[in-house]
Amino acid sequence: MIQVTLISTDSCKLCTEALEQLKALQREIPFLIREQKISRESPEFNRYKSKFPVILYRDEEVTCGRIDLSEIRNRISQ
Repeated sequence: MIQVTLISTDSCKLCTEALEQLKALQREIPFLIREQKISRESPEFNRYKSKFPVILYRDEEVTCGRIDLSEIRNRISQ
């Protein structure tokens, strides 16, 4: 099964929107959504702080910030 990872943080409006968009895409293409929330105390926070939300597929960054659903669709459909 295809798996897409959403890297998000608390109190992030774009992260909430990204999750909603991924769920809508999930109705079109079956895949699993794995959400990984990163807190400010996490060592990984600095890596992603200017990018939230981040979408990964096969451990590669597909899109970040305002997500591009067409880019995700293209990647997981290959």
